[in-house]
Order: sequence, then C-alpha cells, then structure tokens
Amino acid sequence: MSATLAAGILAVQKEAAGVLAVRVIRKQDARRLREYARSGDPAATRMMLTVAHAIRQIEGASHDGPALCAACPRELIDNRYAFVVVTPKRNDPENALTLAICEKCGTNHGQIRAAAMSALRTFWPKIRMVTVTHSAGGAA
Repeated sequence: MSATLAAGILAVQKEAAGVLAVRVIRKQDARRLREYARSGDPAATRMMLTVAHAIRQIEGASHDGPALCAACPRELIDNRYAFVVVTPKRNDPENALTLAICEKCGTNHGQIRAAAMSALRTFWPKIRMVTVTHSAGGAA
C-alpha cells in the first residue's frame, strides 16, 4: 500500500468516526452528476472533483505500474470501470477515498457495491452495511 493511500484511508477514518457513506458512480450517472454540479449543488461538485481526480490518476498511471481494480488485480482499461466514493457520513466531508471497480467485478449498482465492500474489508475488516429504514433513523 502506498503512503498516499494509507494517509488517505487514515484521514477518512479519522473524520468519519466509524460512519461512512458509500456511493457508486457509473458512466450513466456522470451526466446527471454534472448537471447537479452545474446547478450549484455543492455535494455534486465535490463528487465531480473527486471522480475527476481519480480519472487523472488512472490515466496518468504508467504501463509499468498500471491502475488496477480495487477488487481484483485486473488493469483498468478503456473506461470500463465504475467508481465507488467513500466519504465520512456527513453533509460536508473533507476527505474521500475513491475506488475503481472493473466491469468484470461488477456492472450493476449492487455488484459494484459488493465488490467495493470486499475491497474495503482489506482496510477495515469489520466494515458492514447499515440500511436506514425510516427517515428519522440515526447512525449505527
């Protein structure tokens, strides 16, 4: 694990205090996300900047050390992957962890999220999904 990745994981963990939001961003979601960002939605703008940063890192990876899927050892090629953005569960998170999941590991929202959870367990072995079942629900 690179020092940059380790520092990012630690920053998200510290800010999150144990409660994370996990968002899947597929190619078909990008258009709507851009529209929200252009209309001034600060959360959408943060998400767009986060994904744009990840794209630059993937495209800038060398052939000697290509960018890999977070869930398997496959090289990320030809934009055939989705992003999973993990942030502290709060309105204005300062830190984020972005994972790329190849299309072999998942093409629909559920598959991508499951692959990301598997990858996240390498950092946080006890991570689990919690579903809020009512609008007044709290954090677990």
